[in-house]
Amino acid sequence: MSAYIDGELPGRQERRLAAHEEICPECAQLIRTLQALVAALPALRLPPEASFAIAERTAEQVRARIAEWD
Repeated sequence: MSAYIDGELPGRQERRLAAHEEICPECAQLIRTLQALVAALPALRLPPEASFAIAERTAEQVRARIAEWD
C-alpha cells in the first residue's frame, strides 16, 4: 500500500490496485487514511524507523487481504 501511495508500484500492480480502490469502499477509505497519515508524519517528527513500522504493518494487512481475493 505504501508503494501505491508513493507512486512506486509497477504499472500492472498500480492499475490493479487503482481499479480495486474504485469498487471497494473499505480500501478506498484505507488509502485516504494512509495518504492523510503520510501527509501528517513530517509534522509528528517520528523517527524514520517508526514510520516504516507503520507502513510495513499496513502493507502486511493489505497483502493478506489481496491474497484472500486470489
